[in-house]
Amino acid sequence: VFTKGELMTSIRDLVDYTGFSAATISRVLNNHPHVAEETRETILQAIRELDYRPSQMARDLSFGQTHRIGVVVQHTRHPYFTKMLEGMMDAAKESSYQLLLLPSDDYDDQKESAYLEMLAGRAIDGLIFSSRALAISKIEPYADYAPIVLLEPVDSTSPLSSTYSQRSTAYVALFTRLKEMNLKRIALLFSRNSKASATYQMTLSAFEQVYEEKPVLSVGHVDSHHEVSEGLRESLKKAKPQAILATSDEVAAYLIKYYQDKEALLIIGQENQSISQILDFPTIDHHAYELGKCAFRQAISPTKQERPFTSKLIWR
Repeated sequence: VFTKGELMTSIRDLVDYTGFSAATISRVLNNHPHVAEETRETILQAIRELDYRPSQMARDLSFGQTHRIGVVVQHTRHPYFTKMLEGMMDAAKESSYQLLLLPSDDYDDQKESAYLEMLAGRAIDGLIFSSRALAISKIEPYADYAPIVLLEPVDSTSPLSSTYSQRSTAYVALFTRLKEMNLKRIALLFSRNSKASATYQMTLSAFEQVYEEKPVLSVGHVDSHHEVSEGLRESLKKAKPQAILATSDEVAAYLIKYYQDKEALLIIGQENQSISQILDFPTIDHHAYELGKCAFRQAISPTKQERPFTSKLIWR
């Protein structure tokens, strides 16, 4: 017995109620022209009586699309990721697609592999890696299923789309300026101080290109001011740097407050947040918002694309 408003009414229920096949009911639901008018009206009447609501996901899958784009995000502690996500969300609003956040919990390659399987299983129509733990060689085969976008350069033969900030020019400009100011003892803070991080490699390469030596100190795991620990402050005290390149403007502002009554020290931020304008200190703009918008548009495009942005040193 079926009653109006019955929960979870399915096509199988409609089959049992009307006596028509699932294929015939599906043709009515999808406005297929080759259905007898009397049959169509009988099925539509049954749909109204049982208050049937077709699954949007099932209908999307029947057309081979979900209108969802997944973005793999390692964390949101760093403003680079939050500004990037803001750009993606604004691009999604301008499209017929939704943005699906896929947390990777600080570079969990097993989770990243699971998200690739989601793509292969048509649970999403495209995938963006804001950063990654998996090797590119493990990601590339999945581009056969749908567009995949990396926020880093890729080889010209790769099937992956990419958009990224060319950071080296801004880093070289910064270190050249510091050297001209006769500042020699420089400390560098990173989210990841390892060769697995492209930012780490680019920053060190730029520093050594200008100074022809290693920095006085490089420290990782400094994504926000919460990671400016007593241990980090002790390391900075021992290194006695003349300048510090922070991971973000937020971290830079925290260090400026900490050091303001202790010693003269030049502190440079990154990401061009409003706090750097308010406190009037130098920063580097990596165009995270623009990268986010561009990455989303690439993820809904059927063709491979590449779009570099050039990071900019803003001296205040």
